[in-house]
Amino acid sequence: MIFWKSALLSIAVLSNTAKAQLPHKVIEMKDSLFHEIQSLAEVIPENRFPHANTRESNVEVHRLLDEFLFLNQESIGSVLHVLKLVDHNMENVIQDCERVLNMCSLESTNVVFNHVTKPLLLKVRDLCELVATNRADEIEISLETIEREAATYRRTLDQTLKDISLVSGHLESDFFQANAQQREDLILGNLQQVNQTLSKEVDQYFTNFSTNWIGKYKNLTMLIPEGLSRDQPEINALYDFMEFLDNETSVLQDDLVEFMDYWSYLVEETLESVTNGTELIVDFLRDYPLEELLSGKTPLNCVALYYSNFEHIILNMLNEFYRCVEYELEMTKAFGQITSVLDPTDKAINFMLDSYITCAKLTGHFGDDFGLADCLEDLGELLDQTREFVEHKTSEIYYHVEDAMIFNGVIMGACVHMKARDTALQIAGKMQSFDNCSKSYKKASV
Repeated sequence: MIFWKSALLSIAVLSNTAKAQLPHKVIEMKDSLFHEIQSLAEVIPENRFPHANTRESNVEVHRLLDEFLFLNQESIGSVLHVLKLVDHNMENVIQDCERVLNMCSLESTNVVFNHVTKPLLLKVRDLCELVATNRADEIEISLETIEREAATYRRTLDQTLKDISLVSGHLESDFFQANAQQREDLILGNLQQVNQTLSKEVDQYFTNFSTNWIGKYKNLTMLIPEGLSRDQPEINALYDFMEFLDNETSVLQDDLVEFMDYWSYLVEETLESVTNGTELIVDFLRDYPLEELLSGKTPLNCVALYYSNFEHIILNMLNEFYRCVEYELEMTKAFGQITSVLDPTDKAINFMLDSYITCAKLTGHFGDDFGLADCLEDLGELLDQTREFVEHKTSEIYYHVEDAMIFNGVIMGACVHMKARDTALQIAGKMQSFDNCSKSYKKASV
């Protein structure tokens, strides 16, 4: 085993004996190689922009990439110094060879540097070994080896810089948060609009019908003869019915408003679970290749390949999940059922109120010859039947809206469940492709 530092020191002391001359062809080869690597050095970034994203994995990857750029720049600078000093007299290269052999980058564990730059650096170290042992006859072959390695380095560096740009850009991207926020705002804004529309419609329904009933009711009370009081069964039945109708419809209206608020709450809860769930999936998908890179299990190009269509996959997944938050049709249909109570009730009540009004007019016209009780015969039974209808229908509407609200939650939950399974399949395929890329890298490294 050769101890490089000792060998170089010995040659430095005995430099007078190190006068081997290199052929002109070797010098030309060296000059060509020097200019080629020099041109590459000019495109290597020296500085990195500050990183806004403070996720721990992102910070570690940024540190890895920054370290690679620094080590790469430093290493190529040393390589250029060595090549520049390789001339007809080998003793000039000794000092810079020592610089190469003392570089900390040779001991670096940076996976990107070890894959991209270290192979070239090792070939230059081999050249320094030849210088250290005064084997001038092998310099030409060593330079040819460095030339081939430099060609590989050129291709690898070009692709690596593209990969760094892609991965760094992705780490800084907030595309998920921006799109998720946009979709949330859209859904919540639409939910608010639907709520406002339905609230106005429900309020208008009850207001229109009650206004109509109250108007006719007032007309009736003005026509009832003074001698008739609420104590009389015919009149008392009407008063009781109207109080019942007012109470029943008011309770139903209040219940529907509460359902509307709770339905909105369920939609908001589903939306929050979708956002939080997809964010967890995105974090896993985004961090998985970074962890593999940091542990040295995969190269940068596999990570870049993984991220190449990452945004498309995530946004498609996001859209699929948010499609599950559907509520407008179910809410509109459910609250639209109110008319099944109010429309027929309105018809029946109008007929009966008109009957009361007509009877009141007839009584006023004919006096004792045509009593109100006789005129209103059988209307009490109709009032009872209408009361039963309203009681039945208000309960029906209550449970219909409640069931529709609960089942809409079931529909959204089932949809999210299905999309989660679809996403699991997509993730499995994505992970498999990435793992295959990593396995190929491991085989090539063996």
